[in-house]
Amino acid sequence: MKRVLTFRLDPTNKKVEFLTEIGNEMKDLANYVVDTYLYNFEIKKKGDVKKSVFYTNFIKNGSKYNLIEQSTIIKKTRYYEGIITKIIPNVKNYIDGMTEKPVYRNNFLYFQTRLVEFVQTKNGSWGIDIVHPNKRGEKIFIRLANNKNNEDKIKKVVESGTETTFVCEILHTYNGKWILSAVHDIGESPNKPDKLKHIIGVDRGILYPAVAVATDMEGNVKGVKFFSCKGIYEQRKNLKHRMSELQAGKHWKAYNRIKRLDGNLIKQINHSISKELVEWTLQFESPIICFENLKGAKKDLQERNKELCNKYKLKYKNWILSFWSPAMLRELVEYKAEEVGIKIIDVNPKNTSRRCPKCEYTDKNNRSKTERKFVCLKCGYQNNDDLVGAMNIASKGIYKLNK
Repeated sequence: MKRVLTFRLDPTNKKVEFLTEIGNEMKDLANYVVDTYLYNFEIKKKGDVKKSVFYTNFIKNGSKYNLIEQSTIIKKTRYYEGIITKIIPNVKNYIDGMTEKPVYRNNFLYFQTRLVEFVQTKNGSWGIDIVHPNKRGEKIFIRLANNKNNEDKIKKVVESGTETTFVCEILHTYNGKWILSAVHDIGESPNKPDKLKHIIGVDRGILYPAVAVATDMEGNVKGVKFFSCKGIYEQRKNLKHRMSELQAGKHWKAYNRIKRLDGNLIKQINHSISKELVEWTLQFESPIICFENLKGAKKDLQERNKELCNKYKLKYKNWILSFWSPAMLRELVEYKAEEVGIKIIDVNPKNTSRRCPKCEYTDKNNRSKTERKFVCLKCGYQNNDDLVGAMNIASKGIYKLNK
């Protein structure tokens, strides 16, 4: 399993110029990869595009990116490979309707193994060597900021591989700091239980990012948990409003700072909820976590909402759905669950919000979205609509496992 450790860099002004130059070039390539992939995807109507498409077209435009000599092109191939590997999954998520189109405006530094390595100076301080993309055999040394935990974290990264080299990202934060994020391997997850005894159904929504129901393998409810994020809706609404104002005035520096702040806020909330969910799951013996497969759900909701707004002559607000990040939450839950030996499965989301968990009567009018309530038109069963969704997800998970 892979995990990330962060270090703060302390570059001199000259090193900042180097990082900025390489970052701008990688940013250009990242945006180029997005546009090229989408163009070829539409032309070929296929789910994949060969990497040779990027290499051929990008090298043809080499002069635009200061790639004049053939040796420079070969040298930078490792840089290209890293960016392409990083970007393509994001583009595929956009095609599937799970995220917005990725656009890179700031320095974007992503390095694969053999490009960066930890080194220790004669006076005992630590730093990194980055292979220079333009000058053969030359490396750029950037010192790590003084931190008593640096050496322990470096050992974790180094010991997880066969060399001192590693995969990493370097980010320039909105408050001017340079942060190195290094990937390391923490080993295999603990052995999973032979016999499952509990299933945790998780419904992801906008009002409540997650609602979880724990049942035994016969479907009897053993626990319920609502995961809320009070104040986040208004906070993000204010940020979106401020971003719109800055965008209209073309104040891009301030706009990018607010956008990074907004993105960090989403990650922070999802990290917090995923940690809480996994910790809550551990109280149940031999559990498994079950999610809906929401591939394309965001895109479907956008189209459905636009149709309704056109029908009733209402203004469509796309920013409301931008608050919803179900794919990120599932990904964070998955890697935290792996560490403690809990498995994740997906089920078909069809009718999870319409089916009565008591009598199994299914009707779209069972659920009232305005009142956040589920009332079965056949047997009269009532409950919170998100909670009913989680119960049905758990029920589908049991059926899938038994089958």
